[in-house]
Amino acid sequence: MHTISLKTSPALLDTLKSAVEKTPTRADLHKQKVSYVFSIMSGSTKITRQEVERLVEQQSGG
Repeated sequence: MHTISLKTSPALLDTLKSAVEKTPTRADLHKQKVSYVFSIMSGSTKITRQEVERLVEQQSGG
């Protein structure tokens, strides 16, 4: 059996810690939602990111 020794970069760990401690803004959450929906839709349809953006805004009451 092969053992692999992995080490996580301290800079990456610091970045992750900062991200966990930060409260996401509405803009952050909006971007995440658009990205999530687009990633699901893009494989099965020819929808554009701009169309997803518009639809997410409509669903959010924007």
